Amino acid sequence: MPTAMFVRPQRDVKRVAAVWFIGGMALASLLGFFFDSRRGGERRQMAVDKIVTAGKDVKQKGQRQAQQLRNRAASTNLEPVAATPKLD
Repeated sequence: MPTAMFVRPQRDVKRVAAVWFIGGMALASLLGFFFDSRRGGERRQMAVDKIVTAGKDVKQKGQRQAQQLRNRAASTNLEPVAATPKLD
């Protein structure tokens, strides 16, 4: 068997290094943004408030959809009973 089949292709070292560098810079800027000594607390609180608000919105939307499904299920169960004639 030829040995060329088992050789793993080499990654482009410059591309991998560039990706790691850009990722590190993005992480450093994000951490610097949130852990700033002057306004970092305000930014963190704003982020927490937005997350909590989004969670409440998702909860309310889910409750509305569940109520609509309950109402739809209840109305489909009542329709056949109301449509059948009474046998006296």
